[in-house]
Amino acid sequence: MTIRVLPEALASRIAAGEVIERPASAAKELVENALDAKATRICVTCVAGGKERLVVEDNGSGMSAEELALSVLRHATSKIETLEDLERIETLGFRGEALASLAAVSELEIRSRTRDASQGSMIRIRGNEAEPVLPISSDFGTRIQADHLFYNLPARRKFLKTSLSEFRKCHGVVTNYAIAYPEVEFLLTNEGKTSFHSKAGGDRKKVLECVWGRGDIRSASFEYGSVSVEAWFRPEPERSRMQLLAYVNGRLFSDPVIRAAISRVCHDPSGQWAFFLRLAPENVDVNIHPAKTEVRFLVPGDVFEAVRSSVALLMEPGHSLSIPVPFVTRRVAESGTGAPDRGRASFRSAPAGFGTAIRDVQPLFGRVSTPWTSEEPVADETPHDISEPREDVRFLAQNAEGYLLFEDEAGLVLMDPHAAQERVQYERIRRRLLTANPEQGVLSVVPLPPSLSLEIEENQDSLESLGFSFERKDGELRITRLPSCAELGSPEAALRVALEVVGWRTDACFGDLRDVYWKTCATVACHASLPLGKRLCEAEALALWNDLSGCETPASCPHGRPTTLRISRATISSHFGREK
Repeated sequence: MTIRVLPEALASRIAAGEVIERPASAAKELVENALDAKATRICVTCVAGGKERLVVEDNGSGMSAEELALSVLRHATSKIETLEDLERIETLGFRGEALASLAAVSELEIRSRTRDASQGSMIRIRGNEAEPVLPISSDFGTRIQADHLFYNLPARRKFLKTSLSEFRKCHGVVTNYAIAYPEVEFLLTNEGKTSFHSKAGGDRKKVLECVWGRGDIRSASFEYGSVSVEAWFRPEPERSRMQLLAYVNGRLFSDPVIRAAISRVCHDPSGQWAFFLRLAPENVDVNIHPAKTEVRFLVPGDVFEAVRSSVALLMEPGHSLSIPVPFVTRRVAESGTGAPDRGRASFRSAPAGFGTAIRDVQPLFGRVSTPWTSEEPVADETPHDISEPREDVRFLAQNAEGYLLFEDEAGLVLMDPHAAQERVQYERIRRRLLTANPEQGVLSVVPLPPSLSLEIEENQDSLESLGFSFERKDGELRITRLPSCAELGSPEAALRVALEVVGWRTDACFGDLRDVYWKTCATVACHASLPLGKRLCEAEALALWNDLSGCETPASCPHGRPTTLRISRATISSHFGREK
């Protein structure tokens, strides 16, 4: 094997592949350059999803003829001058590779004019061969047009996806930066049709509503150490996973510390999340990944705590999700009696009218130490069978964690109310879906956010096989018919579940699509079940008991977790040495 130096043309194309992977990565680099040029309006135009033509036009500071000639050379940049500049990068693009890389794999044309110039300049590059710079008449700002991406790299071009799929990725790039820079107007078109237009005038919530759709969009801010964070969240219980955007100093990035911080607070983080971190440029290294998608923090602990605390604020009581603080801790703190013993269960007294026995015994749980014994009390291994409602069942109490305690003629029964209601909800919805009309019309026009519209177009055949139908009016996609899944809360929620199911089917073909869909609908609806820890009155607890007793499979929730645990009278008597 002989070592040789690659020709410049081949080396440049290989290097270009590290920066330009598809139209969306080209769009990302060009949009970042426009933002660094202080543009207040950025227009992105795609043809064939950007494969045949991608145009990014801005009203930024522009370039002179001399700068234009240098801009397409490798390692040419206006963002850094010295090694020290790398220690505190405050711009999005800084490596000087984007235009040179794009020129190596496309037919590139750049037009630009500075604000104080009387005319603009133009340069064309094909196959990395640049033509002379020409004077032209143009508006101030920069217009970059890349045609026939990877025309000279057929091996790379054949791996591009369909035009619609590639455009979806370009759409994601534009909307992601529109969220980060709400003061900038963004316009995105494909095949001559407007797909996204953000003119929020600095109002981030308006941009999020345009991208995520209207709904329960929450925000919170927090500062910790060297980090300040602005957090946004839109709950979507119909999704099985979260969608996460994270920015540091305006730069989109990916880092597991963000997900870890969310998971520390939220056991079910499904929904849309966006975090905007601010910290000194010298405290973050953005130069560790070819595509600038990863960063390294000088003090990751501050980042974790700032994000965790902002999530905790978003989850405060009053919302559908809550901070997982034990109820008994809050109650004792308010009464000023000191901290509870976390190692021992503590029950609230039963409501009035339940007899004196349990009220007399309840305080003992908190102040009598556990007697020493060589054997721990053992609960029955099998879940309690409550196949028939019983009139002799009494609700006794609800402990600090939220579990319900019942008594019947056979002993004590401990119930997980969340798991129990999941089982009740699941079977109720399952019966309804199996017996209802397969399709139903919508009562009013349901416009869809642009991000959903693109997914629908890509998966329209599969969605129509499930019972959806759509119409496009005034450039807006709307739902006209959907499957009978009203329990999901809204047509948009039902559609999001369907898109997720279709995605699973694409990744790993399994089962009948309609069968998978209704099962998923029933499971998703269970997410609305009351959370463990919600306080129930006597009537609510007994109603839940009776509902669970009417289920076909009352012993476990749809995910397989047990709903109840029985401690028989015999077990209790044996433990206290009172066998008859």
